[in-house]
Amino acid sequence: MLALLVLLTLFLRVESIKQPLSSLNFAKRSASALSSLHLSSCTTIRGGSLENGEESMNLQGANDSEDANSAEEFDSNNKGHGERKTTSELIPKSDEASGDNSGEEISSLGSNASDSFEEAPNTADGNMLDATTALAIETATNLRLEGKAYHDQGDFVKAADLFEQAADTLLANDEISARLSEEYATCRLHQALCQLKSEKYELCIDACSDVLQDGNGRDDETKSKFATFASKSTAVKSRAYHRRAKAKVGLGDTAGALQDARTAAFLGDAKAVALYGKLMRESSSSEISSALNPMLGSQPTFPSSALFESLLQKSGPSDASSLTGVNGLSPLSMLMGNGSGGNGSMLDALGSGAGGGLVKSVLKNLSKRLDEKATHEQISNFLQNANKNQLRSLASMAGLNDLLQDNQLDTLLSICHGVKPKHIRRTVRTTKVMVYLVKLIRRCFKVINKYKTVIAALLILQWTKSATFRPIPINKKAARQAAKKALKEGMKATRWMF
Repeated sequence: MLALLVLLTLFLRVESIKQPLSSLNFAKRSASALSSLHLSSCTTIRGGSLENGEESMNLQGANDSEDANSAEEFDSNNKGHGERKTTSELIPKSDEASGDNSGEEISSLGSNASDSFEEAPNTADGNMLDATTALAIETATNLRLEGKAYHDQGDFVKAADLFEQAADTLLANDEISARLSEEYATCRLHQALCQLKSEKYELCIDACSDVLQDGNGRDDETKSKFATFASKSTAVKSRAYHRRAKAKVGLGDTAGALQDARTAAFLGDAKAVALYGKLMRESSSSEISSALNPMLGSQPTFPSSALFESLLQKSGPSDASSLTGVNGLSPLSMLMGNGSGGNGSMLDALGSGAGGGLVKSVLKNLSKRLDEKATHEQISNFLQNANKNQLRSLASMAGLNDLLQDNQLDTLLSICHGVKPKHIRRTVRTTKVMVYLVKLIRRCFKVINKYKTVIAALLILQWTKSATFRPIPINKKAARQAAKKALKEGMKATRWMF
């Protein structure tokens, strides 16, 4: 029986190379024959790894760095770039093998394409993946190779069309696994990059929204019936948000660009953090002043602030809850955190991981703005013109609407009306001094904690030296008395001698 199993396996490998389409049927016949002999295992087709550079199309690399050498996106470490693979070599991994590493799969297509495909999994009824699915993968592979070639030539329009055809080929197949969903998302991201380079920003937004399925872009009006193609990979989502932010910048939608760039930064895209900081630095002083009070967006004297809206608004129906764990809260409470619910705030999320530089950038920019006299005057004018309705609105944003009584609002209103620009300058100056002192004390404690062993050793050595070389202390009064006593004894002895 063992010899028969070995012979069937070897024959099956030879047939999988010579006859790619018939090998699938032969595998089914072999599996049924072996199961009739009550064998505990069945043969599987070992799919050849995609050694061609087709899977190395890291389009996002060149777009994110905005390098002139955009061909590096498709750089491959494998040989056989233009080879055409057989159908049996295009059998994808099972969902179980690739589900946890979908983000790494997408980001490593250029460095290790052989990890992209593995053995053909058995389905629930024991049948192998049908030839139609394998043919769809092969067709998409060839289209992506052609799209890569056009991209290298600089024909981004044609390349985008080919990437879209590759995605539609995977979309048209009825047996799409989670792994193919990531392949579909990758094709859409390549398409979005080419459309971004060709300055077709609306089409780029549509492609990114198709990957995210977040209710923005084209799927805002008509929900896609292929909802299962929404990518689960954090890396794919971050690239999609980043590219959609760039497309919105091209269309002049600053608020939307800040929103998508912030979400991409939350998801760990360091380049999105840089883009977000760049957009914030380009914001005008009027936007910063209106950011100090978001409720004045409807008043003509205080224009709305795209920056503040992007800081406070939720990222979307699917990502806001995953990032903060809070649903249905006000924007300000979502920013500052919910103490009762035990959920982290956006500032906590920004202060950890890759988004730590984002908080520093925001605080540094606001600190510079607060040093300007014009900002002090604007704050003073707003506070002096404040009324109870505005205070109630701000309290509602902070989740304190039910806690403030009318007498408390009157007290706050009187305090606001008494604020002058010089008071603001004094407060800012005092706060900076206090922050500096706190930082200085923290640094001192850090130095002491770091070198505490050395400091303790030096103190012990100094004490030993002092104890060794310092003379023994003597009481002067006792010394004088001892001298007088000795003198008297000496005088008595002298009289006795004479």
